[in-house]
Amino acid sequence: MDEEIIRVLQQKLGEKRLRHTLGVAECAKALAERFGADPKKAYTAGLLHDIVKEDSMQQMQSLCQTLSLDEQMRSSRALLHGPAGAEYARRTFGVDLDIYNACFYHTVGRPNMSLLEKIVYVADCIEPSRTQPGVEQLREIAKTDLNACLLQAIENTMAYLKKNNMKIHQNSIDARNYLLKSNGKYDKII
Repeated sequence: MDEEIIRVLQQKLGEKRLRHTLGVAECAKALAERFGADPKKAYTAGLLHDIVKEDSMQQMQSLCQTLSLDEQMRSSRALLHGPAGAEYARRTFGVDLDIYNACFYHTVGRPNMSLLEKIVYVADCIEPSRTQPGVEQLREIAKTDLNACLLQAIENTMAYLKKNNMKIHQNSIDARNYLLKSNGKYDKII
């Protein structure tokens, strides 16, 4: 199936996005091997996570018309491509729920993320072509502690959004708070 997915990616994505996507797939596979997840599923989810990223907003909304998404999610290309990609992956490739959810939540996260969801979220942030501030720190944390890396990645994204006067999705806030509670850090919950 991965070969078929790569052929579709080559048709749907530009060179830069394709390089990123292949990087996420390889990074997700490596993280899965490190943290005890299925490397094959991680690789496939990494391939699929941005499969509709360059589709039109109308195409993404059409894929998601039966989903219960909030207005912020429905009206943002940056957020909508996760759920739309998950739907595309389910309809086109018949992926299982674990891969579906990893694609669905890779942009905003959620409380109590599965291991595969965490891996794809983190891989999307740290794959080799990423150059955003803080990425080297994330790569170091990812060597030993997936949850700490996930928390830092969410906090980095929230700081970026706040700095740029952009709204933070509630799922991201809830995911952050869940991770803090899991670590006994109730004093930092927002």
